[in-house]
Amino acid sequence: KKCLLFSLVGAAVTPLAFAAAPKGSQVWAMAGSAAFGCASVGGWNALSILSPELFHTDIRATMHGFLTALGRLGGFMGTYFVGHFQKAGVWLPCIFASSILGLGCVATLFVPETQGKVLTEYHGETPNKDSP
Repeated sequence: KKCLLFSLVGAAVTPLAFAAAPKGSQVWAMAGSAAFGCASVGGWNALSILSPELFHTDIRATMHGFLTALGRLGGFMGTYFVGHFQKAGVWLPCIFASSILGLGCVATLFVPETQGKVLTEYHGETPNKDSP
């Protein structure tokens, strides 16, 4: 959860820094893209690990698939809207992206912490002591 939150905060800030960069600067464009990629990859990896841990074994694969489908839908919608915002200049798409990522930061605060817990501990079950 901490890694996800840290990555989302970094990913939410970098589009604003990218928009504030001097116009036409290739160095700033490359640095901004690299910083965003670095921050967002940590979030994707943390989300891929955290998502299955949040659901009971009986529905884990189904929920992971459902969340993956929602992510794809969100990716499509984000690309669609940013394409339409392009006419408004660089700030509007960057503010849109930062806002969505900021919303993800807030949502992460409500996700239960799974670090150091046995998966069954937070699903109302007691772990089987005979299992490996």
